[in-house]
Amino acid sequence: QGARRSLLLSAEEEEEPEEEAPSTPQKVREEDPYVRVLESFTADAFFMDPVIPVKAVLFTKKPQVPGLWKQVAAAQRRNAAFGVVLSTEEDLVSRFGFSDADLPKVLVLMPGRRLTFAGTVDVHALSSFVLAAANQARLAAAKEQPRIKGEEW
Repeated sequence: QGARRSLLLSAEEEEEPEEEAPSTPQKVREEDPYVRVLESFTADAFFMDPVIPVKAVLFTKKPQVPGLWKQVAAAQRRNAAFGVVLSTEEDLVSRFGFSDADLPKVLVLMPGRRLTFAGTVDVHALSSFVLAAANQARLAAAKEQPRIKGEEW
């Protein structure tokens, strides 16, 4: 058994270490649990998702999700799905009728409506805007659902 052990050790010693591929710096995008970074090929899935019908989207020139938008998303996560479109996604920006010069813009999209934020850019104002839109969407959905009458026995 000693000879076998020495054969194993010598076989391991003979193996040359594998060369590692040179690491290339990559742009690391910080993940946020409440904000989805939208790209041309993922945006449709976000907008068509029926689970949360209200979508709040920030179009920005910043290279990452702004902290302010993360705070709004955390505060209103139960009322809307949050996305961000970076200005580098030119096709997506133009799809909504914006150009780089128009940014930043905040839209709230809900069934049949598109609202553009035009207030003071702070957590309270943005949060209130999203909440008001979500409440409008809930009221509209409640009106559309047929009421079921109970049967009389």
